[in-house]
Amino acid sequence: MASHLIRIRGARTHNLRDVDVDLPWQAWTAVCGVSGSGKSSLVLDTLGAESRRRFLGALGRTAEGSELIARPDVDRIEGLPPAVVVGAGERAPGPLETVGTLTELSHPLRALWARAAHAHCPGCGTRLDVLAREGIVERVLALPAGSRVLLLAAGGRGPAALAAAQRAGWVRVRVSGGSAQRIEDLDAGRIGEHDLLEVVLDRVVVQPGAEALRERLRDSVEQALALGAGTLRLRIEQPAGEPVEQSLSSRPACGPCEQAYPSLSPRLFAPTHPQGACARCAGRGRLEEAPARATRARRGRSQGKPARRGHAQRAQEALPAQPCPGCAGTRLAPFGAAARLAGLTLPALESMALQEVRAWLDRLAGEAALPRAAQPPLAEARERSAALCSLGLGHLPPARAAQDLARGELRRARLAAALSLGMGGVLVLLDEPMASCHVAERGVLRERLRALVQEGSTVVSVEHDLEAVRAADHVLELGPGAGRDGGRCVGAGTPAEVARGDSPLAEALRRTAPPAREAPRGTPGWLHLHGLSLRNLVDLRVSLPSPGLTCVSGVSGAGKSTLVLGCLQRLAQAALERVPAPPRAYGRAEGLERFRHVSAAEARAARHPRATVVSLLGAFAPLRDLYAQTLEARTRGWGESRFSLARPGGRCEACRGTGRIAALLPGAGEARNTCETCNGRRYGPEADAVRVKGLSLADLLERPLAEAAPMFRDLPAVGPALAAAAEVGLGWLPLGRAASELSTGEVLRLRLAAALGRGGSGATLYLLDEPSAGLHPDDVLHVATVLDRLVEAGHTVVAVEHDLTLLRRADHVLDLGPGPGAQGGRLLYSGPPAGRVGAATPTGLALAEAGQARRDAASGSAARSRGSTGKPARRRV
Repeated sequence: MASHLIRIRGARTHNLRDVDVDLPWQAWTAVCGVSGSGKSSLVLDTLGAESRRRFLGALGRTAEGSELIARPDVDRIEGLPPAVVVGAGERAPGPLETVGTLTELSHPLRALWARAAHAHCPGCGTRLDVLAREGIVERVLALPAGSRVLLLAAGGRGPAALAAAQRAGWVRVRVSGGSAQRIEDLDAGRIGEHDLLEVVLDRVVVQPGAEALRERLRDSVEQALALGAGTLRLRIEQPAGEPVEQSLSSRPACGPCEQAYPSLSPRLFAPTHPQGACARCAGRGRLEEAPARATRARRGRSQGKPARRGHAQRAQEALPAQPCPGCAGTRLAPFGAAARLAGLTLPALESMALQEVRAWLDRLAGEAALPRAAQPPLAEARERSAALCSLGLGHLPPARAAQDLARGELRRARLAAALSLGMGGVLVLLDEPMASCHVAERGVLRERLRALVQEGSTVVSVEHDLEAVRAADHVLELGPGAGRDGGRCVGAGTPAEVARGDSPLAEALRRTAPPAREAPRGTPGWLHLHGLSLRNLVDLRVSLPSPGLTCVSGVSGAGKSTLVLGCLQRLAQAALERVPAPPRAYGRAEGLERFRHVSAAEARAARHPRATVVSLLGAFAPLRDLYAQTLEARTRGWGESRFSLARPGGRCEACRGTGRIAALLPGAGEARNTCETCNGRRYGPEADAVRVKGLSLADLLERPLAEAAPMFRDLPAVGPALAAAAEVGLGWLPLGRAASELSTGEVLRLRLAAALGRGGSGATLYLLDEPSAGLHPDDVLHVATVLDRLVEAGHTVVAVEHDLTLLRRADHVLDLGPGPGAQGGRLLYSGPPAGRVGAATPTGLALAEAGQARRDAASGSAARSRGSTGKPARRRV
């Protein structure tokens, strides 16, 4: 059976402590543990890194630079198949990314349009038939017998074109659509500079079965296409009826508009390619001014920093009001946007919901006679659209900007792209696939992972969702704690075997759900919001207790983030930070005057390689100032910039203060290895000369938050933030851990800790984006305790949330839905969580199911305590 296992021996990556584990082939293994226990170190940084290193090594000399991938700190790994890594180090989507490009649905659609669509003139809408020489000849010969056909080719404009035709030896021409005349009969002085001159190449009468006519037409058509740059015109006089004219071309060209176009190709339908992008907006679909200023303003607001009045005004003006007038928001150049397949343009198809796109593609496959070359992209597009719909994303249009997606939608879109690769026998490594998904949506993901196993793949996922743990074939638990207290295997086996143990995961599996709160604590006031109509919100009117904890629930795309981080955040900033009032769609608010501050904590962190834990907390600048004020620094004339990682001076120049050396590898993305010059410490040796409390700044960045917090408790700009980070369960994180190595849950808790550390007088409105995302159930309890403290201190917390534990502990629940996209945006429930239990909505049913499980567990425990006779069991002394 050893050949059917992935055997890991002596894994020591990061905090792993000589871990020896076996993972079964063609099975689903869930790797669990509290944050910082070593899950990602084992799955991503050991298994994933070693698989990539071996893959590049197998390519030999064709993969130059493969030696730059460091071997993970592990004795050996046996039975390791090729790996696909999904969800590690998620970056924020770029401004040009859409649902179609993110899921790779746009690629087969572009190929389908290039191979099967008909070009149309963007100026007049004329269909531009493209025919080769033989096709034109066959069209002429198919005319009724006796038809007289005149073959003409454009020869230029004005008297110069007439002189050129005379020199070339042509006999008859036509000027500006008139009748054909002999050149010698024309008066050159009466030809204007803009008059179009067409050369008459041949005049034929169609006769049936005339092979000699076929050869003659071939020569004439070839001459016409050469003279007219691939375009000719036919004037047809039939025995009955008026004369008609047709413009034919071997490439797209419009005779009436006198405009030639390139042949259809996928790049003409790609906004990221110069040939396909709208020239006015560079493929963005909208016009933006001063984007850097707007980005800085948005970043400051997301970190809870008040924006200056002038800066905020400029940022508001920089944000988009209207689609690009050049492309009407399609992002394509006019010619690509005008091509039609079965009467539909590609921008029109991509503006439809995915479920409608899927149905249209199915009809196209069954009804239209497509070229053979169009069949493969059509089949791929149907397969990808079906996969996206099966993951609950059928409400999204492919043209939807990826930046506008809810986090759950974004994660599932990325998962869909990776899980529909159609490869069997591979190792699929997943980083928290269930995070940011509603309870009702996780079942679909579990079924998809099970299907991967049935297709012959091996699935290993970093997992916190207890239902996913119960559905897995094999469970591996690391811990028992985080950081130095983790890195050990504390449980392995089937879910049932692990649940019988005494580890943190076993306790979580046996733990019953807390009772739902029946009323807000205390006698709070209320914050009222009216007329919320942004995006898919339907004229919402809601009320939130203040102080209190309000959780906004609903399936992905129901409008939760739009309400909290769209409408409420902008309204609060306008009232408290002198930011300009938002448009009418954001609605209006009553009761914001009770607050002094607004703090928005989002999970998406800056993925800059120099961003660290301490910089996310906002404590790095005060620490640099502290080191610059020491006697050693002042003696050397060193200022704060000497300790900056963004400027030359004290930082290591080999890695430019990142502690890693990056290399772009062909076909394998980017590899980051520890800098050999500074050994990952980010600073040069001279920086060790300056010490505070016996530690250089490089030494301090290696210390855990829990250890550093007491050292700087008296430094107001540093101590409270470090202590708050330790309080939310992140005390094990080193201050210098790169932000790119953090999970979304860890980033969000750091944002929350930064807001807690800033403190401030007066009530604060905290807006949180899924504070439980990517957290172990024990870590969720840490966050719940902190949120309770905020409410008890008089603050108000409004959180987008899926976790049932936080929902049941909330003072108030706003449930949006009933579905995603256009099917959502409506208020289904507003009140205490106890009133939501049992309601016929996804959230209500999930709360009811958790409550029933709690009652079943309690009754089972009581029955066991009474004994088999039903009487209370006697205590043995």
